[in-house]
Amino acid sequence: MQALVPIDSKKYLVLDGKTLEKKDALLPYDLLITDFCDGAKAVLETCLKDCEAFYFDGEWIKATLYSLPTCDKAFIPKQSYLNKKHFSYMDCVDVLDFLRSPNGCPWDKEQTSHSIRTNIIEEAYELVDAIDLNSVPKMIEETGDLLLQAVFVFLMENARGTFGEQEVYDGLCGKLISRHTHIFGCDRATDGNSALDVWEANKNKEKHFESHTQNLMDVPNGMTALMRAQKVGKRASKAGMDWQDVDGVIAKCLEELAELTFAIQEQGKEEVEKEMGDLLFSIVNLCRFLDVSAEIALTGATNKFIRRFERVEKMLKREGKNFEGCDAAYLDKLWEEAKKGD
Repeated sequence: MQALVPIDSKKYLVLDGKTLEKKDALLPYDLLITDFCDGAKAVLETCLKDCEAFYFDGEWIKATLYSLPTCDKAFIPKQSYLNKKHFSYMDCVDVLDFLRSPNGCPWDKEQTSHSIRTNIIEEAYELVDAIDLNSVPKMIEETGDLLLQAVFVFLMENARGTFGEQEVYDGLCGKLISRHTHIFGCDRATDGNSALDVWEANKNKEKHFESHTQNLMDVPNGMTALMRAQKVGKRASKAGMDWQDVDGVIAKCLEELAELTFAIQEQGKEEVEKEMGDLLFSIVNLCRFLDVSAEIALTGATNKFIRRFERVEKMLKREGKNFEGCDAAYLDKLWEEAKKGD
């Protein structure tokens, strides 16, 4: 074969132009393509901007990807990220790895898994918000942002020598296989609920839980209070501790409300806080019993409050008034009017 083109390269990929199909896998390489047919050029143009290229016609001749003729051999140097139209998962890893390198971004280099903890939570909520809005562009953006946090964590931990992406993949895929024994084993599941039961049973085996309390304590403290309370209640229910019917749950909520009322009238702030917690936990259990997400229900109610508040404020502005200058009775009247807009 003719000597390779005079370009400093450590990573050539030699292939027949007709087999150039998986473009994402090829982008990290310098491509030395034999039989550079029109099809190969079309594939490259979908993933690269017009770039420097070489073709062989007795000698290597510099051209651009756009102007390359059909030829026996063509050489496409490895492209910088600025010259790509499309990116792969490995590009995401490589870019972030570069940002954390000595020549990278000062902020990225300073981060630790602990310092980006809040970012992880925020990005998860932003993705959920995009899903609720059914906004495809926002879902694409926020999915990427959440993926970034995961890549960030294993790159930082890999630098510390604790774990890297391989351990993450091994653990994830191993878990998916070992907990889906109704697919990869002898267990059976006929619907979603029974499949979840199989998953939970296998998880308990893997974690070597010796009591139901350990299962409850395994619910992460990092969850929101509503989400954690509902998950704890669900696991307690699976252990057999639950009400027989919804009337029992409602009665418990009323009982806790009465105890809160008494605490407000007769006891101090510390006791009021305890009783308020008991009432909230009971209401969360009512949500669980009715198969309603407490988190989603409260988010919906909060959003509804904001919408109604906005309507009231607009009505006040039309009258040349503001909240501060109106008494409670008048605001209640406007609030009832605002509710009609729902």
